[in-house]
Amino acid sequence: MKKALFLGLGLCLLALPGLSPDAQGQQPSSHLQQEDQKIYEVVDTEPGFPGGMSAMMKYLAENIRYPEAAVKAGKQGRVMVSFVVEADGSISHAKVARGISAELNKEALRVVRAMPKWEPGRHQGKVVRTRYVLPVVYRLK
Repeated sequence: MKKALFLGLGLCLLALPGLSPDAQGQQPSSHLQQEDQKIYEVVDTEPGFPGGMSAMMKYLAENIRYPEAAVKAGKQGRVMVSFVVEADGSISHAKVARGISAELNKEALRVVRAMPKWEPGRHQGKVVRTRYVLPVVYRLK
């Protein structure tokens, strides 16, 4: 019987600078409120999984289940999962940016959506929403 091996690596994409309310503490305009909801692609400090990259690799290895149908069909490769690390560290807007098969894509999304809260990204000293792309690699041995 073939054994399944799983590997995952994180890639942070680039983010763009945003705007903040003025220094007098006035309410931001609707344009500025929209900017507060902006999803950054480039940030000064990228978001991070609690415990770092090695902890994320351990989390993925312990939680990914290689679907039996994919094992029998010999499917392997990389699923690119895009998601947003919110200002509170939660994961949202998870979607498959590039997939392999329905069952492998679904499993990668399940595990990403179940991740614990991350340390959010920061830009210009402010906690911001940041897009993150995680390659989830499936390999059969």
